[in-house]
Amino acid sequence: MTTLTNKTAVILGGAGRIGSAVAKEFERHGATVVIADTKVGEEWDISNHENIGRVVAVHPDIFVDCSGYGSDWIDHSRGIMHCVGIVAREMAENAGGSIVLTSSIYGIHGPDFRRYRDTQMDCPPDYSFCKAGVIGMTKNLATRYARQGVRVNCVAPGGVDMEETNPLFKARYENGVPMGRMATPADLIGAYLYFASDASKYTTGQTLIVDGGLTSW
Repeated sequence: MTTLTNKTAVILGGAGRIGSAVAKEFERHGATVVIADTKVGEEWDISNHENIGRVVAVHPDIFVDCSGYGSDWIDHSRGIMHCVGIVAREMAENAGGSIVLTSSIYGIHGPDFRRYRDTQMDCPPDYSFCKAGVIGMTKNLATRYARQGVRVNCVAPGGVDMEETNPLFKARYENGVPMGRMATPADLIGAYLYFASDASKYTTGQTLIVDGGLTSW
């Protein structure tokens, strides 16, 4: 049920750490993958709405947003919202499809700022604003286009261990995770594959939390 043979998948942010892992997994399951990432070329910068046509022109069966969050969060979030809306309409007018968005546990509950103390790290309010908005958009588009065969779901990861992760933050964070560690990209790809494939053919409008049990305390 997880085969993606004869499917075309566009992965926004597909050159990033999570996006590249998802791309490899999709290819392993038979999909033709198109990497839409500014690391590949500025023509994939969807904050410029003229570039969204490149995504739509692929006519994807699967669209995944794994794009990162940066200082240009307003333009980026507006671009994501506009791009996903256009892709959903295009899918609805054709044979349907699956859209998988990426939120965060911080789009669901507030950060524990004790973990950030003395680390020079932060979780700014606009990050939570963006990630909570992704969950709302997921539900809106899911109910809007369900009868046209378009499924829209969302993955909400917990903290992902990066090379630059502050050791003090990491120790505090992992102490709060029932599984005792931060996530790796390999921990997340199954959720994206599930939503992209027919394994979830009767699932839409859902947010799957992948956080090692952190939000279950």
